Amino acid sequence: MIRKLVALGFVATAAMVAIPAPAYAAASLDVTAASTPSGSTGVVQGTVQWNGGTQPTVDGITIKVTRNGQDIASVVWCSGTTNGCGSASASFSWSTPSLAYNGPYQVTVLATGSQHATLLNPCDGSCDGSGGASQSFALAVPPLSPKALATTVDTATHAVTITWTRNSEPDMVGYAVQRTGANTSTYQSLAEVGQPPPNQKVSYTDSTASQAGGTYTYQVVAVRNGANASSYTVSDPSTRSVFVDGPTATTAAGGGAPGSAGGDSGQVAAPGRPPILTQGGSVDASKFSILQSQTKIPANQQASTATTIEPDTGFNENLPFRKATTATTKADPDGSAFPAIVHASSTDNRKALLVSLAFAAIIFTLAFHIRYLMRRIDQVA
Repeated sequence: MIRKLVALGFVATAAMVAIPAPAYAAASLDVTAASTPSGSTGVVQGTVQWNGGTQPTVDGITIKVTRNGQDIASVVWCSGTTNGCGSASASFSWSTPSLAYNGPYQVTVLATGSQHATLLNPCDGSCDGSGGASQSFALAVPPLSPKALATTVDTATHAVTITWTRNSEPDMVGYAVQRTGANTSTYQSLAEVGQPPPNQKVSYTDSTASQAGGTYTYQVVAVRNGANASSYTVSDPSTRSVFVDGPTATTAAGGGAPGSAGGDSGQVAAPGRPPILTQGGSVDASKFSILQSQTKIPANQQASTATTIEPDTGFNENLPFRKATTATTKADPDGSAFPAIVHASSTDNRKALLVSLAFAAIIFTLAFHIRYLMRRIDQVA
């Protein structure tokens, strides 16, 4: 009897082990995240939570930041049982390194976890789980104010040249130049100047200051990309004052020429471009889309491709004059083109001159002998 009871106990125990656990929805590893800009960095915060599961644990959290599909920064927030991992939930809060570019950044949070089954409680679904979340944020950090602003006045023309140090932000668009004069206290727009290549100063020459003379204050504002492709951010202005003598008789009669930008960068302000600054001195940054889409402008008088000039039909190549062969087209400051004649070498000219002299010597010698023969004939007669 006892043996039968023991046997029945073993059978009952086996039956209990074989009975499956109640059917539940499969456990999931849920991830929530939020990202915000903070100065030149981004802040990523969130939580990882198991929903259900058999003794679940969060085993790892990885945060990655990308820009235009390129990896910018990443961090393993926790792994195993460190920094909050190892339990059924974990939280994270991470500030990215300083980011060089303005504009949108993408954030991806990936979490891994596992369930730990027991003899009587199997895993609720897969024993290994994973989850993720995606967010984005955008930086719009203003550029630094232009440094080392300086002015020089040409003693002959009274033109004022403003120079400053190139900003180092990688997404710089350019600079806005403003001026107040002797007759106004409101900043007026002069030009926008493009960002030159690295290790070069930026400059702009104002040739209109000589029209009135007096004390002028120049203001330069740096402009870089903003939070998106259609926005810009501007710096605090840098200012510099300078005194300019009154107009001379020549400048009073002829007026001043428009200013130009350049310095080592070789860039000039494009003629006819709409103003980028309002009369109140604030920057209308939307106008910088013109400058941003513009390639480097060639400097005036820069030679272009050589072209051939048609020969003159009345030209005699045997004469000892220099022959025009090719011409180079150059741009005049007013936008028109003019040819610059390129003459043949001086060696060709000397050859033509020697041939002419030899021909003249032969004619002179023949004339001398004919005259001598005529005199001899007269003597014999």
